Amino acid sequence: MSATEVERQVVSTIVAMKPSYSTSFLVGAVGGLVVAVATLLFVASLGGISYLNPSIETGSVDPVFSVPASALWMMTLVAGFAGGAVISAITFGVARVIDPDAKPLASPIVILVGATVGATIAIAVMLLGAGILGTVAEGIATVTVVEMVILAAVIGLSGGAFVAWLSYLLVRPPAYEADPDLLAT
Repeated sequence: MSATEVERQVVSTIVAMKPSYSTSFLVGAVGGLVVAVATLLFVASLGGISYLNPSIETGSVDPVFSVPASALWMMTLVAGFAGGAVISAITFGVARVIDPDAKPLASPIVILVGATVGATIAIAVMLLGAGILGTVAEGIATVTVVEMVILAAVIGLSGGAFVAWLSYLLVRPPAYEADPDLLAT
């Protein structure tokens, strides 16, 4: 077999692939986990979470993020928006390579939807998680570093999975075709 024949066979196999929405969900969860933890490390290293104090409540000294709650919510919205945009842009690119003949929505729309969904999931999980795992009192949110990493992981897993699945659905919508073997007896 020559190189061009192999190339044609590979391209025809890729084009004939049916959309796998469950795979996009799983890959998005893993990708979201990586993006969320990397974003947490990036924001924390740049001073986005600027106060790191010891907490002596449990008998051991635990480092905690003790920041104004409004700053934590704003950082979470911006990071969720950026993470959702990155995941939906990557999903858009991969889906277009897999099926260049699909009729997707325009890339800015897919990226904007992914960014909005990412920010919404991020703020919902962070508000709930900071209230359950940490404390929010007098406008100060206090969350230990370990709990913040856990929250980032939950945000990444849930947000990444849903954003990748939704973006993949918008780029490769289901195509309904007649199945002649369905009613054959």
